[in-house]
Amino acid sequence: MLGLIPLAIAAGEPGKEILQPMAVVMLAGLVSSTLLDLIYTPAFFWRWCGPVAKRLAKGGEVDFVAA
Repeated sequence: MLGLIPLAIAAGEPGKEILQPMAVVMLAGLVSSTLLDLIYTPAFFWRWCGPVAKRLAKGGEVDFVAA
């Protein structure tokens, strides 16, 4: 990710007409996926699976319902 920063800020330099927009898109994708993985995934897990995880951590049993 750090290697894309020089390409992303190289706007207007000769020979970077294709590389600069591609680096910006790749860098934005890496940053957004990292933030989603660090924030959204744990929040989603604790919202929907938190009670089950707490019961399992205490050593209790969990009843699973087949769909």
